[in-house]
Order: sequence, then structure tokens, then C-alpha cells
Amino acid sequence: MPGSGAPREAASAGSRRGADRRRTARRAPQQRAGRLYDALPGPKELVGFSAAEGAHLHCEPMGRARFEQRVFDWPAARLASGPPVRD
Repeated sequence: MPGSGAPREAASAGSRRGADRRRTARRAPQQRAGRLYDALPGPKELVGFSAAEGAHLHCEPMGRARFEQRVFDWPAARLASGPPVRD
């Protein structure tokens, strides 16, 4: 039948565009985090959170303990060594 493949092809193309938009949306926060990281002066560490840890979504809702451990361990390690030595 002529034209019978067109709707299927259009739906397939639409689903590919949707998948591309979702992939781009997931990368956008990582790109913004990288720009912020680059703009910050001083010692710093960019840490990612994974789905396996339950901490991959915005605000790490399923992995708050992992988030808090990483966030609060970083300054604690720096404060434990005392103030920086100045020349």
C-alpha cells in the first residue's frame, strides 16, 4: 500500500527526537556544573552521583546519606588539617 510506511517512519523519527532531547536535558546540569566548577577559585572537587547509589536525580532524593557524606566530608577533611600556612 503506498504511503503505509510514512506514519511509522514519522513516529520513529519523533521518538528519536524525544530521546535526543532527554539525553541533552540530562547532560545540561552536568555542563552547568562544569562551568560553575571552572569559575570557582581555590581548591575544589567535582563529584558525581550515580543511579546505583540512588543519588542521580535532582537533590539526590534516594541517596541523601551519600550526598551528605560527600558534601560534609570535603570541608571536614580540610578543616582537620588546620588553617593554611601563609608566607
